[in-house]
Amino acid sequence: MRSLAILPAMIAMPAVASAAPMLVCTSTAPSAELVALIDAYHHASAASDRHHFEVYEPAHKAWKEAIEAIPHCKTVATYTYLGEPQRMSTANPSHVSAAKFAASSKPGSLYSAEYETACAELLKRMKQRDAKRAKITARYDVIALAAESDRLAEVRDHAIDAVERFPAATISDVIAKAQMVADETDGTFNIDILLADLRRIAGEAVA
Repeated sequence: MRSLAILPAMIAMPAVASAAPMLVCTSTAPSAELVALIDAYHHASAASDRHHFEVYEPAHKAWKEAIEAIPHCKTVATYTYLGEPQRMSTANPSHVSAAKFAASSKPGSLYSAEYETACAELLKRMKQRDAKRAKITARYDVIALAAESDRLAEVRDHAIDAVERFPAATISDVIAKAQMVADETDGTFNIDILLADLRRIAGEAVA
């Protein structure tokens, strides 16, 4: 992708008729097919934005708040470490990792029987929290909403790609599609496509 900074100078070249007479042309409206593609892009972009900002984001915000509101819990069971009774918590990442490791270990191979009991209880409480999380996720349907956001964004991307790749037949086509693509992509444009358009208008063979 290259900057559109070169476009003004290239499009202004017809004014210097003696230097490049082949580029002198009468301004016309953009091709009807190109106008239709630009309209299709704007519709796709509006649909994508509407779903993302009005549907997905509010649902995701509510889902996140509900997930964060699930209370953490500590084990009733304790084990002795450095002479002090210790309890395990779902809020402690190291405890969570230890409980998962314990679940895959052979009975009796851990620090102590009490520690093994605490790990088993913590694993149970983790599963309870996971079940609550799954219910909340299903309630807000955020996975499906995120997938729809991705789908609509892909439709929008294909629509702008169709505009950019439209084979311009006039300078008006080049200006219309370059301006639209530049506005929507922070000034970037595929230089190879631009050059192919200009060569086509100039009557040169385009591969």
